[in-house]
Amino acid sequence: MEDDYEDSPWNSVGIDSSHQNHAFRGTHTDSSNSPIPNESFVEHGGNSIGMMSSFLSLKQLGSEVTIEDFLKSSLAPGAFSSAINNLSEEKPVFHKKPLSEVPKEEVVKLLAEAFAYRGNLGGEDIVPEDVAVRVRLAWPTYLAHSFAMVDSAGELVGVATLTDFAGGSEPDVPKGTVLTPRMVAIGKYYGSLIEKVEVPKRIPHPLEKGMVLEKDMIAPLIKMSPAESFYIVYLMEEAIHKIARENNYKMSLAWNTSALTQQFAEFFGCERVLTDAPNRHVSLNGERPFKDIPETTLVTMDIKYY
Repeated sequence: MEDDYEDSPWNSVGIDSSHQNHAFRGTHTDSSNSPIPNESFVEHGGNSIGMMSSFLSLKQLGSEVTIEDFLKSSLAPGAFSSAINNLSEEKPVFHKKPLSEVPKEEVVKLLAEAFAYRGNLGGEDIVPEDVAVRVRLAWPTYLAHSFAMVDSAGELVGVATLTDFAGGSEPDVPKGTVLTPRMVAIGKYYGSLIEKVEVPKRIPHPLEKGMVLEKDMIAPLIKMSPAESFYIVYLMEEAIHKIARENNYKMSLAWNTSALTQQFAEFFGCERVLTDAPNRHVSLNGERPFKDIPETTLVTMDIKYY
C-alpha cells in the first residue's frame, strides 16, 4: 500500500487547517552581513504553512540559508514574495511504504548514516555500524507501524521508525553484542529524561499496548538537498499523526533532538513537556558524556493527544 505526496506543502496534502495556528517562532539571528528586521514572521501575518513554502521557495532559487537559520530568524515576508512567485512547477512525487516492503539493510544503512553523521547526540566516536547494531536489534518492534518514503523511481529517501511505548523502544541486547560507550550513554540519557517527566499525569496508567505510539527515529537520506529533506521530514511527521489516529492510539510521544523536528512538533499541535540540554547531563558515575555537544543543542519530549 502506497500513499502519494506531491512536493508542495501548501497545496492539498491533507493539512488540517487548525495546524496553521501553530506558527513557527524563533529568536532573531543574522548569519549574513545584511540587516534583518528584528520582527517575527507571525507578527507580519505569516503562519506555519507560509514559513514552509517560503523556505522551499528560497532553496529552489539557490538561497544559501540553512533550515536552522531560517527557523531561528525573524525575516519579514517581503523577503519571500518574489521567491514564492518563482516557485518551480516541477514537483516530484514521494510514496509512503510499510517498512516490511523495503529492503531491511537499505533502511538500516539510511538510519545508521543519518544518526552517525548528522545526529545531534552523535560524536566523533560514533560510526554508522554502531547505530546499525541498535537498529537491527530493534527491527521486530518497528514492523507494525513504521514506514519508509520512496521517490517516483522507488529509491529510498526517508524512514520513520515507530514503536508501541508499552513495549519499550530500547531492545534487549543479546549476550555478546557490543554497543559503543556513546550508544550506551544515549540509551541511559533517555532513560534519565523519562524520570524527569511527570509520567502518571502525562501517560495513560495502567499503560497497555495500543495506547501510546512512540516516534523512535526519523531521517531523510543524507544526500538529499536541504529543501528535499525539509519536505520529506514534514511528510513523515504528518504521516505519524495519521497512523496514530487510524490505529486508535490515545497519544503519540516523540523525543526531538533537532530544531526542525521541534518546530514541526509545534506545527502539528504537540505539547512540549520537557526541554533538556544534553551538554549539561551528568551520568550516575559523575561523567558528562555529551560535553562535546554545543550548549545550544536541546532535546525535547513532545506529546500529542488524539
